[in-house]
Amino acid sequence: SHLLQLYQLVVLQNVSTRGVQKIQPVEDKETSEILVPVELDSKEFNHLLCFLPGLLALGSFYPDADTSAQDSAESMTLAKSLVLGSQHIYDTVPTGLAPDKVHVAKGKVEMALDRAFRLRPEHIESLFLLYRLTGDSKYQDMGWKIFQNLEAHCKTDLGYGGLSNVWSVEGKNNDDMPSYFIAETLKYLLLLFAPDDYVSVEDFVFTTEAHPLRKVSNPQEVILPNGSDFTVPVPFPWLLGVLVLLLTTLFVAILILGTRLTRLLRGQKRSRIEKSS
Repeated sequence: SHLLQLYQLVVLQNVSTRGVQKIQPVEDKETSEILVPVELDSKEFNHLLCFLPGLLALGSFYPDADTSAQDSAESMTLAKSLVLGSQHIYDTVPTGLAPDKVHVAKGKVEMALDRAFRLRPEHIESLFLLYRLTGDSKYQDMGWKIFQNLEAHCKTDLGYGGLSNVWSVEGKNNDDMPSYFIAETLKYLLLLFAPDDYVSVEDFVFTTEAHPLRKVSNPQEVILPNGSDFTVPVPFPWLLGVLVLLLTTLFVAILILGTRLTRLLRGQKRSRIEKSS
């Protein structure tokens, strides 16, 4: 409940009031305007912020008891608008792959602050979540365009490399394929086109590094992939206290033994010196 309150305070209020920038509207039946996620201070688009639409969509789809239906609907509307804004950044450059950081003003991408594309997963993650939660295939269409552009501009003989300048179709690839490209970017692309019940968002949650963790209603019950289950024993509080006491006793005993051994060795050394003199 405290985490949900923090989400309401930090994410919803800040994103909806200060963390967005309007850009030129596109033809969309559900969204009258599109917004780009921007940094609160600089008001600049940063690709790392592209996870926000997915976060907002999850918050709308799985609200807490204090969230009204209107608030949930507004969160989903904001999520849809922001994911369109992120996609708009992708669509404005010749390679179809978004720069890492740009300045957005007057409804347009005015200046590229970082022209590189670093194979990042955040926008694909939001497309995956929006598709799974709404069932709208347009998010798959957006993801397919990005995948085709990855194949066209980033694939090399040895793997994939980012771009130093997304405005140059003939630009060279960076000699770098981050581990998150396989762990997150390609994984979310796979999930975007996989059957809906394949690692379902109703049964799994994803860590920030895209590791799926199965949800459990009872913290003592863990369901294994093969369907069998087992009970995880919850240790009693006194058991933890006994363990700490044993470890402390062991540490003190080792300390005392070490001190006595040091004194013994020093005494033997003195005796040898006295005999030799």
